[in-house]
Amino acid sequence: MKAGLGKRLMTALVSGGLILFSAGCGEAVPVVLPEDVVLLEPVDVPDLYETAAVRNLYQIKSYPGNVSPYVEEYSFENGQSFTAYATYPGEYVKRGGALVDTNTEGIDEEIEKLEKSIAEADEAYQEYKKETDEKLCELEQKDAEYSKIMDNFEKQRPEEFLVIEQPDGDKAKEEGTDEKVPNPDYEAWNRDRLHWEGEYRRNLQALLECREESRERTELYDMDRAYSLSRLEYLNKQRSNSRLLSGMAGDVVALRYFNAGDYIPDGISVMAVGDMKRKQIRCEYINASAVRTAKDVYALIDGKRYEIEYEPMDANEYARLQSRDGVVYTTFYFRDDATEIPVGAYCTVVVVSNVREQVLSVTENVVHSDGQNFYVFLEKDGESIYTPVTTGYRDGYCVEILSGLAEGDRVKTDKAYQYGENTTVLERGTVDYGFSSTGYLFYPDTVEVTNPVKHGTCYVTECDLTIYQRVKKGDVLAKIRVLPDQVAYERLNTSLKREKERLWDLVMQDENNKNEKAIEAKREKIADLEKQIREMDEDAAVTAIRSPIDGVVIQPVVYEKEQLIGSDALLCMIADETRCYVVVDDTDGQLNYGDVMDIQYSAFGNAKTVQGTVLTVNQRSLSADLKSTEVLISVPKEVIPEMAYNAMFTGGFWNRRSFEVTGRVRRVSNVVLVPKNAVTLGAGGTYVDVMQPDGSVVSQSFVAGGSDNVNYWVIEGLLEGTKICTK
Repeated sequence: MKAGLGKRLMTALVSGGLILFSAGCGEAVPVVLPEDVVLLEPVDVPDLYETAAVRNLYQIKSYPGNVSPYVEEYSFENGQSFTAYATYPGEYVKRGGALVDTNTEGIDEEIEKLEKSIAEADEAYQEYKKETDEKLCELEQKDAEYSKIMDNFEKQRPEEFLVIEQPDGDKAKEEGTDEKVPNPDYEAWNRDRLHWEGEYRRNLQALLECREESRERTELYDMDRAYSLSRLEYLNKQRSNSRLLSGMAGDVVALRYFNAGDYIPDGISVMAVGDMKRKQIRCEYINASAVRTAKDVYALIDGKRYEIEYEPMDANEYARLQSRDGVVYTTFYFRDDATEIPVGAYCTVVVVSNVREQVLSVTENVVHSDGQNFYVFLEKDGESIYTPVTTGYRDGYCVEILSGLAEGDRVKTDKAYQYGENTTVLERGTVDYGFSSTGYLFYPDTVEVTNPVKHGTCYVTECDLTIYQRVKKGDVLAKIRVLPDQVAYERLNTSLKREKERLWDLVMQDENNKNEKAIEAKREKIADLEKQIREMDEDAAVTAIRSPIDGVVIQPVVYEKEQLIGSDALLCMIADETRCYVVVDDTDGQLNYGDVMDIQYSAFGNAKTVQGTVLTVNQRSLSADLKSTEVLISVPKEVIPEMAYNAMFTGGFWNRRSFEVTGRVRRVSNVVLVPKNAVTLGAGGTYVDVMQPDGSVVSQSFVAGGSDNVNYWVIEGLLEGTKICTK
């Protein structure tokens, strides 16, 4: 039965007034309408309905991550010149073990000079000390002797005057006129005493001066030596710091690429070491407040739940990460034993903000609002009745109904919804992702081969090096011709002749060994001139540059015949062929440490495949210094020569990228799978149509962890064995 327009308007006004009168901020109050007032469905709206059903509603967010070892990065305190890696990705290093070696020639020379200077100063001081101690001993012995003599003089001191008595008489006695005369013995004694006292005082003065000089010289020597030793300690520390050492035991999991001679700035991370026993989760950044307020936080790995502990990030670390590349990560630790979990495993961190289990709900589109209250149109006796409802939690697709409806009520909807006629039962399975990229050979252990000729003009007469050419130690890499510098050579020989003549003169004149130091200086000068002449003779005899090691040529420099080659000019780089990796570009950060990849290459026209293991931790575990899209993959040693040879054979340097690297990554096993053709994507997430035991169908949301080309996998909301409709 249809009502007229006037009656409909009157019904709307009356019902609106009653709702305003009866509804408040608390729970909805049932509305009692007069019997003659009937709420009818709106005009021209199709008769489409849905059923209020009991569902689970979720507010859950998932964050992709991976199981990572505890990682420490290491850098130099001072800028260094790179020489070679001491440890390589995938290799184990002990605590205190060397990671990187740098060029220490300058420091070594300074240390050698300082040690020589200290030794010479020690020798000179010991010689002085010996002479001074002997002199002091002699002066002290004389001082003791003189002191004894002076003591004896005091004991043997005679009277200074002699008294001569006058003849007896009263007058003489009364006036005391006895005569005193100088004592000749005293005068003789005093002369001897003054002589020995002079000797004693002169010796004492010499003794005091010698002691003072010895004290001053010792203090000066001690100060100079202390400074030199502190300087030596500093240089030795600098030298030890020139070897980058690991602060913990573990496996090398990342490195920064350097070639010999490259400058390494201070404070820049050069290498990372991972402790495989201390496992953690690194995932996309999660706000700390979201973790604190969450009802539950856990990790899912291959369908199994693991309890985890959030590690707050220091504000300075957050600012540092933001300033460097804008990528911030979050770290979690396992609360329980994680021995069974492999490093590199893909995982999902689940943050549960809200879960409403088994609550009455309808879809968002059936609930309307007049600005203050919510209502639906309830189907009753074929008519749509205006019905106020109280709503609760919303997940973006469905709305929780706290009052106003009951399970099974049919509610007017504006959107037609159809579910598939086919059904399937959910099962557990595996989701993974295909990875494909091109790779090239990378040799981190290299030696620079340079022109060894220091003296004269050098020309290349023959050089036919090619990329990936394999060489043995001692093999000729290039033939050269050296033109000696005759002017410099003759000047050195003339200087040598003159120095030898001057040395002879010094030796002949040195009757009392007074010219010993000058003679030694001349001999050193002669030895230096002879060394320079010998080096020029050796350089003039060089006809070829040879390989210092067994290896493969990876960076040859092209020289034309008779082209000039300077001293220390680069001829090529030779790599240790036994230590080699395949490098692939992982722009999306899909690869994790431990992933096994297939490496395909062509060998003499035949396609071959070998397996390699990813040796670089995921980018989330590294700072911006070491973070790179280039990932290292191990290569079986036995196939390296074949791969390198065929890369060279098929066209040279540019064909080094001819290796195809494929594999399955980000694998998630033992999870409930939902076919994509059964899933509806809504504002709140993912939904499927679940077949109820009575044959009815209810739209049910679920939390998806991810998907491949065929299936989604379930975090929450659906169980194995559930029957769903498919399209």
